[in-house]
Amino acid sequence: MTAREGSILDRSSIAEDGFVYEALLVELPCVAVREMLAGPADINGLATLEGVQFILPQTIGQAIPDGRDAAGDDRAVEGAFDPNAPIRAALLDGTPVAAHRSLEGGVVIEDMHDLVRLSPVVQRYHATAMASLILRGDLQADGTPLTDTRLISVPVLIDQEDGAETARNRLFVDVVHTTLMRLIGTDEPAAPDVFVVNFSIGVRDSHFSGRISALARLMDWWAAKEGLLFVISAGNVGHLALPGTTLMDFENAAIAARRATVRRAMRDGIFNRTLLAPAESLNGLTVGALSLDHVNHVPPQDASILKLEEDDEFVPQMTSALGLTGLPPVYKARSPRSGRLPGSARHAARDGCQVAGLAAIKPYRIDRCLTARGGCDAKIPRDEPCGCLGDPFAIARRRSAHRRRRAL
Repeated sequence: MTAREGSILDRSSIAEDGFVYEALLVELPCVAVREMLAGPADINGLATLEGVQFILPQTIGQAIPDGRDAAGDDRAVEGAFDPNAPIRAALLDGTPVAAHRSLEGGVVIEDMHDLVRLSPVVQRYHATAMASLILRGDLQADGTPLTDTRLISVPVLIDQEDGAETARNRLFVDVVHTTLMRLIGTDEPAAPDVFVVNFSIGVRDSHFSGRISALARLMDWWAAKEGLLFVISAGNVGHLALPGTTLMDFENAAIAARRATVRRAMRDGIFNRTLLAPAESLNGLTVGALSLDHVNHVPPQDASILKLEEDDEFVPQMTSALGLTGLPPVYKARSPRSGRLPGSARHAARDGCQVAGLAAIKPYRIDRCLTARGGCDAKIPRDEPCGCLGDPFAIARRRSAHRRRRAL
């Protein structure tokens, strides 16, 4: 590093029975990187570095913000959380607004990595919405809170205007491992009763291509060792280009023809629409999105809203681990001449789930609700039985038996 005028930002050494991780996070000038690529056999070149197995881009976890969604009505939130209830679920995300009227008393924030101070309250969209979904479900339903558990939130992302991201000077795998170790893995754990971990984070540009990421392997190891159930987001996809298709032709086409056009475009870009790490985890529960909520839908009136499914038809966002081949319910055209359609259902006509949110109004308020549309935010299942979820290794370890029973 000294010879190349670089610096070591972070290092990690994890040596557990069944999981070994050795990594350095380094920063190098662009000129030095080009020289190393051009002459790998030179002195201090890549071929002369002993013990280096992989050279990879930094693992940058991200969560797409919901702040652009419209705020809903100030509806009454019924039911309070039990302040003495045990903490059985953990949220690894950005920083939620724990004082929100929909969350107050149900969320405990544990700032293990000193990231809360770096996240402005006005940007804490994603974690607030996720905590609301976990504890109350869709607020357009009854919004009844969970009464037998509270939620511990450990910020591992920094909330920003354009989304929450990991710290650029930390190894994310090490951050996650340290978090889980302090939650349940030490002699004095912060939350010894936790058995479900919500992880609605995707690693930027880390599309699954057959090789399991270090982050996914870490989660598999924790699931096998301690019986944790990880609920992981499948990931969000960006825009979808429709080459050779004009907006007018797309508008005039029948719904079946529109769907066929979109499916062809999805097949052409399938390698850029695969699962985002760590959604390829084998022992976790990966959750996609479904166009289903508690809103009484009406046909879209806006001329720029283009339907891709028949009425009362619900299309999942993901059908294959090798490609996110499902369809959002509708697309909203962006310009009269564009053949590029948004792939995120954030622009869809369906209203989506109502969650605790931050209203973009003045004076600023933190007690409003907003509508979260689309995406693949994972959510801890509230009502559906999970009897089909079993531990594939059936390892009986200290503190693991009761977690498996509760997960099942």
